[in-house]
Amino acid sequence: LRGRAYAISRTLDAEHGFLNLSHVDAAANQEYVRSAWDDDTVRSRLYAVFADFKPDLVLVNGLERPETSPHVGEVLLENLKVVLERLRSEKRNIPSVVAIAGPPLSGSSKNVKTAKLTRGRSSALHVATSVRAKYGDLAGFIPPIEAFYTTLPGYPKDRLRNVMDNGRLLRVPRPSTISAIDSIVRKVALLLDSWRSVPRGRAGDRALKVLVAALGEIDAWTDGHPRATELERRILLDWRWSLESVRLKIIGAVPYVRVSDSVLTAVQLVYLTIDSVRGLDPRGQTQVIFPKAKEGWILNERPGDRAAFVTGEPYRLISPRSLALDLPRDIEGLERPVYASPWHFFIVHWATIKERSFSLRVDAGFLGAPRFSVEVMTPIAMAVNGERIAVRITNQSRDGVRDSVAVRLNEVWSDAAPFRLNTKGSQQVDTLTLKVSPEIPDGTHFVNVTIGSDPVAGFLLRKFPLLTDTSHSVVVVAADSFDAASMAIRRTAMSARWVIPSELERSSLPVADVVLISEFASEGISRGGWSNVRSYVEQGGRLVVLAQRPGPLQKLPGEPQLSIAPSAKYDTSAKLSIDTLDFLSTSPNDLKEESWMGWLYRRTMWQVQTSSRTVEVPAWFGERENPAILRWHVGHGTVTYVNMNLGHQFLNVLPAAHQLLANLLAN
Repeated sequence: LRGRAYAISRTLDAEHGFLNLSHVDAAANQEYVRSAWDDDTVRSRLYAVFADFKPDLVLVNGLERPETSPHVGEVLLENLKVVLERLRSEKRNIPSVVAIAGPPLSGSSKNVKTAKLTRGRSSALHVATSVRAKYGDLAGFIPPIEAFYTTLPGYPKDRLRNVMDNGRLLRVPRPSTISAIDSIVRKVALLLDSWRSVPRGRAGDRALKVLVAALGEIDAWTDGHPRATELERRILLDWRWSLESVRLKIIGAVPYVRVSDSVLTAVQLVYLTIDSVRGLDPRGQTQVIFPKAKEGWILNERPGDRAAFVTGEPYRLISPRSLALDLPRDIEGLERPVYASPWHFFIVHWATIKERSFSLRVDAGFLGAPRFSVEVMTPIAMAVNGERIAVRITNQSRDGVRDSVAVRLNEVWSDAAPFRLNTKGSQQVDTLTLKVSPEIPDGTHFVNVTIGSDPVAGFLLRKFPLLTDTSHSVVVVAADSFDAASMAIRRTAMSARWVIPSELERSSLPVADVVLISEFASEGISRGGWSNVRSYVEQGGRLVVLAQRPGPLQKLPGEPQLSIAPSAKYDTSAKLSIDTLDFLSTSPNDLKEESWMGWLYRRTMWQVQTSSRTVEVPAWFGERENPAILRWHVGHGTVTYVNMNLGHQFLNVLPAAHQLLANLLAN
């Protein structure tokens, strides 16, 4: 949700940031503002966020800034109004929109109001709670708000003010040791608040002297306190970065950079050209620093990370062979956002006037080795023969790519999977079947997926003791033979047969030692299928049922009046206990209380209650208020219901989850 909201903010603010400057003629022209924003794009993004996430309250912030053009707020709120009307016509959830100190909305809408809200040093939770208390009647009941209250500054002075009143810094008290620096920075912030526009000429020189003096105080304090705490350094660095941002704005330092790259086998050649830099003193000196040279990048075929400043001529950068691949976003960021490590370089300028010297950090804006990418779709696996690792290879270039991908280690290996991708954006998904040496030690190991000898991706491989009774045969009822429980059963090496729920009526169950119904698979079982299961249990069969939704539970054989309801109470902090005298805790794997460490997500999503005294509860949550495992007898057989969130644990390859599954199937 935060990523989607940030994308909308970029569309409304960052890409058209000049509209926020009142001294720019275009920002005073309402028609130009309307033409600069693509209403269809803005409305479609707002509608998608409201329809998908169904928020109860929307805060529109930042419209009260004196330098913001009032037309910006009017156009934004009118777009919001159109989206709300569409939601109302489709009978969808309609959020309450509160524009904090924004311009009045033309027309009337009961779901849009403006409000004056004093922020000051208020924390994020205080602001959200205040708004909810004042305007909660707009959409009925609004649950407690525990969201971040953040803004995207459209002007340097707002950046500094946000740093001073940032909720992240307000969560902890400022150390008294930096109170002097705190006072200096606040005085600078008050000075910046008095600006109506960026100071130029003599006013700019005076402002620069004030900023440089504040920066000097921060540097002097840092040099005089080599043993400063992490909190002190973090606050001071944040303040320094903000002051430098304001300083660069006054100087008008803006770089214009072009990047063109091509891939040469296992390394990448990048041409980076600086066309010009605004704000340079003609009599000053300038140098370019590439910190990545210390990580193996080669600059202009020479050692070192510094180069003379030249415009119009490309800098040649060659990547190291061990460069980690970055992943461009997929399907406009809907399926996968960009995963990339930032590639920065610095333009350092020494002007004849000290105040106009600066260091400018520039984002080069390219991805590492973007010819193709290899993604592991199975990030965690178990060290057993036959374990499958799914990989997706995507061609990111206009050139054809042909090679093979495999796992090649002494302890773990796989057959090579060839791929051939001829067009840009083409993909291939393949499966690597692992062969594992028994000599691999217990623990979690990182395994590389390679093309040739170059690692291009990786996954975690876990090995732990797991005892199973391979003499037992299992019938697995699952809608998908590759769901989490099915993969876990394959890891146990037990003899298993898979049946989809709709075919359970025609399946022969008496030949199986145990029948396992996978998570949520009972919904597809017909009346005849349940009759077949009941006959199987009454004749002495064993039925193990993983967590299901409430409805199908009433059809379990001998169902002992179970009452089940959703519950968010049992997260990873909830205590999970198992009866040490019950065979489920000891045979064939020994389970202890510490075995449940490393649990992912919730312990369970359901609260189960039963009034039957014939039900055994060998495992429970908390102080026995919620059973984790229930067991009862039907005829000559038994039914075991597992009220635990095991699916996520199978995907996470948690040892205790696999050991519990082996105990359930063996006893």
